[in-house]
Amino acid sequence: MKFVTQQEAIAIDEMFFSECSYSVDQLMELAGQSVAHVVFEHHKEARKVLIVCGPGNNGGDGLVVARHLHFFGMNVEVYVPKVGKSVLLQKLVEQLKMLGIPTTTSFVMKETLDQMCASSDVIVDALFGQSFRTPANDTFQEVIDSMIRSNRPVVSIDVPSGWDVEKGDIAGNGLRPEILVSMAAPKLCSQTFSGIHYLGGRFVPKIVSDRFGLTNPVFPANSLFIRL
Repeated sequence: MKFVTQQEAIAIDEMFFSECSYSVDQLMELAGQSVAHVVFEHHKEARKVLIVCGPGNNGGDGLVVARHLHFFGMNVEVYVPKVGKSVLLQKLVEQLKMLGIPTTTSFVMKETLDQMCASSDVIVDALFGQSFRTPANDTFQEVIDSMIRSNRPVVSIDVPSGWDVEKGDIAGNGLRPEILVSMAAPKLCSQTFSGIHYLGGRFVPKIVSDRFGLTNPVFPANSLFIRL
């Protein structure tokens, strides 16, 4: 299995958008749907799932996860401390509100966030992704700290929040998720991850795999994820 650098991950995305004619929202939908299936597989009995979303594409993946889990019949709450400026992300937020999913779209007090995390059975970490540069600013680090303090199982999308994309949790204050769902290819940081690791999405064309020397595992039947 090849683990890719941050620059390789960015270049893979660029190839999806150019030569492969994928759109951002299409990849977001594929990624989010696969993560939703992972969450349901492991935590279908959860009374509440809290999804913490950042302002970038990783956060968009989380917003998609929320919608799919809602239609799976799960009780979902979404926290977006800062909504991204793109029309796509704003529309994803509006979709959740239209569905009646409780969605907070501004920073809340530490005590409030601690309560949101503590009252959930599982947390989906969609705060930062492959474009993250350490360290997190103080405001976002408080969000990470609340997730850590909750001692709830966490499912991270692509990169555990607070981790350097290549070196892992070098600052020592990142998340320690129960489950990591990598997209397209696992990032270098995931070599130090000791939990349950999946590859999700099932959307990588052979031309991309060949260009970057990726290992395309054989997904079981119609599954959207495979354990690494």
